[in-house]
Amino acid sequence: MSVSIPAGRINKLFGTDGGVMLSLYADFPADFDTDTPLLVTIDALEVPLWCERFERRGASGAVAAFADFDTERRAQELLGLEFRIRFDEENDDEFYMEDLIGFAVTGFEMRHGGTENGGNGGNDDGNNANNDTCNDDGSRGGSNDNANANSAGSDAGDSMPPAGQFAGRVADYYDSEANPLFELEIGGRRVLVPAAEEFIAHIDFEGRTMKMVLPEGLIDL
Repeated sequence: MSVSIPAGRINKLFGTDGGVMLSLYADFPADFDTDTPLLVTIDALEVPLWCERFERRGASGAVAAFADFDTERRAQELLGLEFRIRFDEENDDEFYMEDLIGFAVTGFEMRHGGTENGGNGGNDDGNNANNDTCNDDGSRGGSNDNANANSAGSDAGDSMPPAGQFAGRVADYYDSEANPLFELEIGGRRVLVPAAEEFIAHIDFEGRTMKMVLPEGLIDL
């Protein structure tokens, strides 16, 4: 999206060949070049003025001559007019992948069937095994052992993500048109994963965190 802002005013004639003196506002760009038109309003229409000559005179002045206004009589039509310059607004949503270096990253790997790896995939088999285990007297067994195992698993889970999930940080970014990569530091080791938008589920720029969803097995490569 582009916007035009007031950038100066055409004050008076300069010479007899259509030259004019300009007053430049503070917003007038320091790197202005003659490929950019100055915009004025004439009879309710926006008219671009293309500079055939533009010379700075101090910090807030300039001498200019415009195509199609190259005589003293034509240049007089412009006196007193305020001119504008059009700028392209930057998109605040845009970012570069290297901006994500240092972000904390969490996520999980997807199984080929499209489900989260490390979820409840083995519960049915485990439950069936528990139900089929009996003591010599015919009573159901294995409950205490399973409870102890579950308790041990819970304690271990307090210090690391569940299987199939990962947590770490973005250590580096390698730019490549063919295959840009993130280098993730996870559990004391570094792995390379594709820096593709399709694998990025969410980015929190204020909190400097990113969530990723990766194909199964990618972290182990």
